[in-house]
Order: sequence, then structure tokens, then C-alpha cells
Amino acid sequence: MFRRTGRYFLLICFIVLFAVIPLTAEAVSKITVEELNSILGNEDLVVIDSRKTSDWEKSEEMILGAFRGDPWKTEEWIANLSPDKRYVVYCA
Repeated sequence: MFRRTGRYFLLICFIVLFAVIPLTAEAVSKITVEELNSILGNEDLVVIDSRKTSDWEKSEEMILGAFRGDPWKTEEWIANLSPDKRYVVYCA
């Protein structure tokens, strides 16, 4: 009985996972560096630097005004985001 239940549980997890991933990917827009440069400075724009800590610490290039969002702690900083703002998250 447990094996059958476990199989059904795994099947349901895969179905949910593959149903949610495309929706999430479609909800995120991508922009080019040129497009970002054209909107930098807008009051409703927030730039979030989500590079790994080691990459962030050794980098000499950072976007002026961007705030640091630890990629391993997204739940902490994403909860504080305002729905009235526009966000650009970058990791490279």
C-alpha cells in the first residue's frame, strides 16, 4: 500500500512541478543591457544584485543604486518588495 501511495505522490509532484515551471518562466521578462541602461534612474525601478556572495564580493563592477539580494535567502528580501515598483534582478 505504501509503495503505491508513494508512487502516486511522486506522480502528483511531477505534474505540479511541470505545470508551474512554464507559468513562472512566462511571468518573468528579460531585458538587454541597453534596455536597462535606458531605464536606470527611474523612480519606480529597483535593481537587485542577486549574484552569489563570493562573486559579489570579488567584483569591482556593480550597478549604481542596486541593492544586494542574497540568492539563497530570496524569501527574506522578496517579502519586502513593493507591488508599486518595477524590479530588475541580475546575477551575472
